[in-house]
Amino acid sequence: MGLNQAELEYCRADKWHSAGFTGKGIKVGVYEASGSTVNKTITRFANIIVPPQFSYRVDNSRVNTHAHDVIDSLRFTAPDVEIHMLGNNYDENIQYCIDNKLDFINFSQNGYSYNPTSNGLEAKYVEAGGVPVCSAGNDGPGTLWGTPLKDNWLSVASAAWKQWQGVYQPIHSGFSSSELSGTHLDVTGFGDLRVPDDSDGTTRGAVGTSFACPWVVGLLACWRQWFKAKNNRNPTWQETFGFAVGNCTDMVDPSQNIGVGYEVMTGFGILRLPEPPVESVKPVPTTPTPAPNEASTKIVVKIGSTKATVDGKTVNLQYTPSLVSGHTVLGLRDIGQILGCDVRWDEATQTVTLTKKL
Repeated sequence: MGLNQAELEYCRADKWHSAGFTGKGIKVGVYEASGSTVNKTITRFANIIVPPQFSYRVDNSRVNTHAHDVIDSLRFTAPDVEIHMLGNNYDENIQYCIDNKLDFINFSQNGYSYNPTSNGLEAKYVEAGGVPVCSAGNDGPGTLWGTPLKDNWLSVASAAWKQWQGVYQPIHSGFSSSELSGTHLDVTGFGDLRVPDDSDGTTRGAVGTSFACPWVVGLLACWRQWFKAKNNRNPTWQETFGFAVGNCTDMVDPSQNIGVGYEVMTGFGILRLPEPPVESVKPVPTTPTPAPNEASTKIVVKIGSTKATVDGKTVNLQYTPSLVSGHTVLGLRDIGQILGCDVRWDEATQTVTLTKKL
């Protein structure tokens, strides 16, 4: 089993990846506690990230493990996103995201209060279709402050995949990030992850909202990829927020007696992608190579439908086309008969023979 496979399966990210939604074509700006430091991060992710274009410092004396872990957390749920490392000047970062039409800002850093100029840039970014997402913070007991309190930011708490009463489920008890609470907390993501350890080739833990935030951004990136393909436009911030809170599952914390519904410690719950939309899978045309002087036959099937069209005419299929690990599976008997073949099964040799009728 791969790293964090149970969490990926619980959020259905594995199914969306198999359906072709991996965040491809989605741009994410990563701005976090050590994001302004450029060092060995650039070496390991040389072909994956776009380095800061401004206001950053080079420090080759240490490994930027925090930045590594943020990037890895994002790529677990959206392995093909385009990552832009932002610098250490907040206003420059937001303007860069506007100018380069970045889909998301991943702000894995404690919240701040900003001046009217910063607030105006944020509003402009959201108006342009961008979605800023921030971590709720890891400061211990208290209330949310700074960025998570802003209405145009999606704020994220963290949870772990733990066993309770013999059942594995998302649990947020014991995380300092969950102790920061408030009515502006929106969703929860997995923030107790295993990530590659570059120092010795093993793995290490990445714990807190700094990693739950990119986990959530990655899930939303997969959905945004589908939305853009289906609607030929970006979703609005309101549409993204509605999708996020509408696809959360309540978290019942046994130690905190948290009940059903919205909670100031978990928001609307832990974000899970729905089942991949059936309509997202386009009809698959299967066109055989025509023989000399023979007209071609055009066959169009649709995943989940027992109807197909053959040269524009509707026919019934015996077997329903399905999607398995990203591949379309069709009934051989159906295709053979459509093409005018005699289809025979030999039980003794366990073989199928297709013979073209003359």
